[in-house]
Amino acid sequence: MKRKGVLLTLLLVFSLIGTSLGVVYLRFMSLPHPNEASHNQLMYWIVLRDLEDHDRSVQLALVDRFSTEASKIFSKNSEDITLNENQSERLLSNIGILKQVWFEDRIAKYSKITQLKNREVFLGKQIRLLDEFGVIAFEYAEILYPEKAKEDLTTISDEILKDIDKWVEATPPDSKEITSQAVREATVFWLSTQDLSLLVMDARKELTLRVIDALEKGMDLAMTASVVSQEKSNRLQQNSMHLMEAWIQILAEEYAAISDSAQKREYVDAKIKSVISWRLLEFIGGPEDGPSPSWASMARFNNTMMGWVDAADGELKPKLERFYRAIQQRILVGMITGGKPG
Repeated sequence: MKRKGVLLTLLLVFSLIGTSLGVVYLRFMSLPHPNEASHNQLMYWIVLRDLEDHDRSVQLALVDRFSTEASKIFSKNSEDITLNENQSERLLSNIGILKQVWFEDRIAKYSKITQLKNREVFLGKQIRLLDEFGVIAFEYAEILYPEKAKEDLTTISDEILKDIDKWVEATPPDSKEITSQAVREATVFWLSTQDLSLLVMDARKELTLRVIDALEKGMDLAMTASVVSQEKSNRLQQNSMHLMEAWIQILAEEYAAISDSAQKREYVDAKIKSVISWRLLEFIGGPEDGPSPSWASMARFNNTMMGWVDAADGELKPKLERFYRAIQQRILVGMITGGKPG
């Protein structure tokens, strides 16, 4: 009777609490395959198991379950599980593994889609998933990041750009270009779904530098943006101007740091040449400009830049003014010497 009473007491304890003690107990339980696991068991999968020890089929099964049921999984477990430091580290490590598996699998699937409309639908689904995980990361920060204060919180979604850089770099050479192009198209598509005016300027600058890096590596803007439907093109154009404003501020700061006059001219000429070679004015100017940027599109951008200068304040304003004048002078020199835009 005493032994039976002890067993009943233990069962009662484990049924009432989901603390780290209960989780440790479940370490010794056999978990079903993720396809058949309950929401509680799915959480135990990523808290108690080292997913590096499991094959890709198990990892993909977890990715697919969390992709469609993450909110329910976390909401059902958030009040029942308290993780110790080791368990939190295992959870974050496993999330890192699943993110990379998700990325590699979705890139492979995206690359096989030939219809532009289907590509747009696929990308839209992945972006909604990232948005959902961003919300989850904040809602359940105490589980995911117990050692961090709110002001120091860096969530799953905040880290995704750095993660993608790392995953692309780790891609085998024979598939790196396909992967890079898919990432570029996904980025442009994302830009057609967001309102970048809501981003602080520092965030816009960071995003701008990523786009510029892709352009310098040979990204074809027209081809990359072809995945965006006409309905989303207006938002893409607006966001392109927000990024352009951020880039101009970056360039104005760099220009101000150059002391030699000849080097200043070379710097401005190089940037003008880059804008023309990237067909950037054609892209931000809209379809009315035809196959190449016109003086009309140059004039429109000139007026836009004047607005950016007028709106600037503090130490930035005089730097923008000087950079703006330098651009105008170099364009005038090009006109006099027979240069043309495009």
